[in-house]
Amino acid sequence: MKFFFLSTALILAAASATWAAPVAEAVGDTSKLTQADYRHEIKTCNDALKRATKDGKLYRRRADAEIKLKDYQNAVADYSKAIQLKVSDADVFYNRGMAQLKLEDYRKSVADFNAALKLRPTDAGTLYARGVARVLGMEYKPAIADLSKSILLDSTVADAYEYRGIAFAMIEKSVEACRDLAKAVQMNPSAIKSQRRYCKDDKNVKEGKTGKDTPKASTKAAAKGKK
Repeated sequence: MKFFFLSTALILAAASATWAAPVAEAVGDTSKLTQADYRHEIKTCNDALKRATKDGKLYRRRADAEIKLKDYQNAVADYSKAIQLKVSDADVFYNRGMAQLKLEDYRKSVADFNAALKLRPTDAGTLYARGVARVLGMEYKPAIADLSKSILLDSTVADAYEYRGIAFAMIEKSVEACRDLAKAVQMNPSAIKSQRRYCKDDKNVKEGKTGKDTPKASTKAAAKGKK
């Protein structure tokens, strides 16, 4: 079976929307900031680092701005410098892992999520992100384990079901795959693309009966998300 690579843009968006984004938590409330603000922050950090070359917090601040500007390579370098200088909380590892994910370095991304989970072992967002990195890195069974743990902690995330469904499909567990993808469609109709791709032989999909045809389930999922 040929693997269907989902965009890592979806991964970042899903993590941000669902778990209030550890990236956003690290940076602070950035909802009103512009690209010019981030560029100014980088300049401020550049100037400060001329005087304080071993201030790990400055490297972390600059990395936070760089990741918001989608400058992922420099963000990875600055997070790495911050970690070397002992600024190494779970968010720093998570943020660097997300940058690595954007750069499609799945092995390093998983390593960073491992480090974040040692510090924050029951964080649903980090488990989800590691699961996605493992799906994209074609480590399907470990991905299923991560996504299952994430779902146990937070069952309101459509993308977790979608990625787990894809992982099941890749190891030819079609019943589990189609069950997860139907659930994903109930919660987020855009998942129907994955459902049609991986469950094209499923009886319900052939008959046009997708998860979006059951509005009660979708309503319940939305209600859970508000709690």
